[in-house]
Amino acid sequence: AMMGLAETVYTTETVDGKSSSIDSIVVDADVAEITFSYSNTDDFILEYPSNRYSCQTEGGRIAISGSSAARNRPWYQAIFFNTSFDERVVLKVPQSFDGDVELHSDFGQIKITNDFTFDSLTIRNDNGETRNGRLTVNGDATIRSNFGSIRMEALAVSGDIQIKNDNGKTSIKEMTGFGTADITSSFGSMELYDIDGGNLTIQNDNGEVDLRNVALKSRLSVKANFGSIKCDRVFAPDIYLHSDNGSIKGTIEGRESDFDILFLAEVGSGSYSANGNGKYAVEAKTNFGSIDLDFTER
Repeated sequence: AMMGLAETVYTTETVDGKSSSIDSIVVDADVAEITFSYSNTDDFILEYPSNRYSCQTEGGRIAISGSSAARNRPWYQAIFFNTSFDERVVLKVPQSFDGDVELHSDFGQIKITNDFTFDSLTIRNDNGETRNGRLTVNGDATIRSNFGSIRMEALAVSGDIQIKNDNGKTSIKEMTGFGTADITSSFGSMELYDIDGGNLTIQNDNGEVDLRNVALKSRLSVKANFGSIKCDRVFAPDIYLHSDNGSIKGTIEGRESDFDILFLAEVGSGSYSANGNGKYAVEAKTNFGSIDLDFTER
């Protein structure tokens, strides 16, 4: 056998949901996949590798984290000397749970497979995919990935949202209710469909930005350094679109006469300006590329 291999031994722990008054769940994993789903009972059912992780329950908080030996493993040992890549931490949680959730994995997927309501949500996935079911967050949500895709569907947030993906595709579908959303990517395409909220800021250093059915109460700001910007039925009282190297195309909802317009294509076609009635404003700029934006009735 290869030196360093150790059999993964799983344990299942049950926490009484009625007597423990759990209002916070924290998982800090290294190579493990994290799955968060319904328990179909009033209890919290926790499955994890007992020789690599420990679980503490106190003060209304469940915390699962790597043992000191596991945390101190060199990164290459965590990857190459683990018995398999399907190490897992499984949390089965009562449907009624609505507390704070913080999930972190260094090398492993993070999946929330059922519909939940949380007070706050923090997900950090260093190297792996992040997926969710229908989620409602009463406070703020933070989602971070270093290497791996982020796929969020049906995310309703009453507070603010921060999503950051360093290297990988970012796909957000049906995100609603937020006050401010700040979404950034260093390398990877971004698609945001069916978005309804307050203020949305998007920054993509290298990759295309694709927006569809976006309706905002305040401002939309999109900046793409290397990549085009596509808009399909987008509305905000204040719209700013800027691509350093790429085209800007699509449709803006609203009457053209309601917008103060500035389209500036430094090297390319589509420059145009007009003063509307001052109700709304749209500004689109590209250094290398064309601008082709039309207006359509809301």
